[in-house]
Amino acid sequence: MNYKPVALIILDGWGIREVEHGNAVVQAHTPNYHNWLRTRERAVLDASGEAVG
Repeated sequence: MNYKPVALIILDGWGIREVEHGNAVVQAHTPNYHNWLRTRERAVLDASGEAVG
């Protein structure tokens, strides 16, 4: 059986939002983060509003 490395990365306070205005994550120079978004599998969780109660 071939096992591949797995990383669980929790980015507390980093929101996923397409709108650039007022979005510090999109506006910041974060080449590694943006590369991971393009090339790796990921999951996005809702952590506010009705999603959490």
